[in-house]
Amino acid sequence: MNHSITSILLAALLLAACADEVDTDQLQLSSGYVSVGQTEVTLSGQGATQTVSVSANTPWTATSSEQWLIVTPASGKTSANITLECQANTSVTADRTATVTIATADGLHRSISVRQQKNDETLRFNAETLTFAAAGEAKSLVIESNAQWEIMGAGDWLTLSATSGQGNSEITITAEPNPLETERSATLTIRGTTLSDRVVITQEGRATTLAASPTELTFDAVGSQKEITLVGDATWQASSSAEWLTLSQKEGTGAAVLILSCADNATEAPRTAAVTIKTLRLELTISITQLAGQRPVLTQPVASAIGRESATLSSTFQSIFEVTGFGFTVSRQSDDIGTAYAVDQQSQGSFTLQLTGLTSHATYYIRAYATNKVGTAYSDPIAVTTEGTVPGEDDNVKPNL
Repeated sequence: MNHSITSILLAALLLAACADEVDTDQLQLSSGYVSVGQTEVTLSGQGATQTVSVSANTPWTATSSEQWLIVTPASGKTSANITLECQANTSVTADRTATVTIATADGLHRSISVRQQKNDETLRFNAETLTFAAAGEAKSLVIESNAQWEIMGAGDWLTLSATSGQGNSEITITAEPNPLETERSATLTIRGTTLSDRVVITQEGRATTLAASPTELTFDAVGSQKEITLVGDATWQASSSAEWLTLSQKEGTGAAVLILSCADNATEAPRTAAVTIKTLRLELTISITQLAGQRPVLTQPVASAIGRESATLSSTFQSIFEVTGFGFTVSRQSDDIGTAYAVDQQSQGSFTLQLTGLTSHATYYIRAYATNKVGTAYSDPIAVTTEGTVPGEDDNVKPNL
């Protein structure tokens, strides 16, 4: 009978032990027990803390399977709260897991599964643009990141202290001296695991100079050439504001002598133009003036050998341009130019004309004239009276040349 009771008690104890193994809320052997408020915890990838309650009537210890997960307090005597704490996940592509075990000295234990989500990737810089002096210099680019990164696009005039790395870094960027007058640029692409961004690098063009002498020129009316001297090292472009003023050279670099060619001014008014010389950073203007053109200047005619029907006329002219025609005009009226009689002779400057077919005892008004590209000029008139008496019906009534 006692043997049967003993067997029954043993069987009851075994059944109780089996029941404890599948109990997910409370583990209880003899008079001791331990349980946790949560068996699964999810933490943020940026780092977080989570409180979990522990119910127990016996001393216990808490341990983490991974160093990145800290459990405090690490032990207790009865019920208490534990704090699960983690820093930011070092991975931006994968979650990570750990197990927290609550255990007692007599073999009771509970497990908490902890999962930390992957971190959100960060990629930031201390500047979106960096500008370098033309002489060359070094500047820092600070990268804030929680992932691996690499830099591309530096080109051959930039040197980087590093082109790849992990996490926060300070990169030294060195620009060589710029041999060009124009600004140059490069775009650095910083590529992380899932993010990428750009930093624009610019470098100023080298400083240049250019001066022109003289800054004012005056041309005679007759076409001619004059020079402008350029001194400096800048690249330049030159242009004229007028068609009548042309340049020997329209572009170049550094010192040069520009030859300005001015056409004849066939007008009776002065004219102006400007030569503009442009560089990347400055603009020079040379003021050009051309004197007015002039018609020929004539002396008053001289009449000699005046007869009844003829007279010899002579005059002189001066002209800055070629004279294309000259001679005398004859009129019976003082205020009328009258009829022109051209002189056909090769020599120019002084000229004569034998005027025949005149009417006796008549007064004629004679002017000298000459024509160039500006126009025709006339001298003051002289009055010439032929010899003889008042003409009769048979006398000539007009010159007959």
